[in-house]
Amino acid sequence: MKIAVCVCTPTGGAVNDRDAFERRGRVGRAVLSPFDSRAVEMATRIAEAHGGEVVVLSVGSAADLGAVREALALGGERGVILDDPMLDGADLIGIARALAALFRSEAPTMMLGCFWNGDIDGSLLWAATAELLGVPMIAQAQALEFADGEVIARRQIETGDLTVAAATPCLVDLAETIVKPRYPTIKTKMAAKRKPVGIVSLAEIGLSADAVGSGAAAAVLGALREPPASRQPRVVEGAAATPEAVHGFLAEKGLLP
Repeated sequence: MKIAVCVCTPTGGAVNDRDAFERRGRVGRAVLSPFDSRAVEMATRIAEAHGGEVVVLSVGSAADLGAVREALALGGERGVILDDPMLDGADLIGIARALAALFRSEAPTMMLGCFWNGDIDGSLLWAATAELLGVPMIAQAQALEFADGEVIARRQIETGDLTVAAATPCLVDLAETIVKPRYPTIKTKMAAKRKPVGIVSLAEIGLSADAVGSGAAAAVLGALREPPASRQPRVVEGAAATPEAVHGFLAEKGLLP
């Protein structure tokens, strides 16, 4: 069995560096986000219980190498980073095409990720990737098991807990509370430095650059601005002035008879 776990993958082109930082779960490029670490931990637990290989995949940049090494220290056996300049400016669908091609090149039994990173489009990336691969998807799994060739997940819905089963290969989007990741030891960190990490391009995984680049983007983010302040507080200095200020404010708002 091969389990592919996705880390450090953006959900679409960012407007600026601050936006990219937010989309990455407020961590630097060389740091594994706490959400990604949960996905690696879940993959490692399944591999330990049933046997198999955990492959760490990333769509982004060779600058993510430090984060991928962290994932290898948590249990991954090797890593693959898709680094191609044509990915700059790609929108969510472009990233989904790249991620689907990367998964397809590995042909895993199951694909795991924890895409909550402050970006509302994160869950849409999983769904788009599953559609492109033609595989079932389970979203927001809060518990996950593998038995008899099926992935069995538990989700929370409005009326209670829902158990969902899907045949493999399948994609599973994990809830951020699914497991608590283990702490890497000095021994596992040193071992991670010796584990292979491949850097591949779009052409190497059989994908045309025209399908993912900024030229193919259907949605382009043009600007990012701070939301307007919803309240303008009025500060009153001194106890003597407070009653008159409160009375005047209420009268101004038409709240007095």
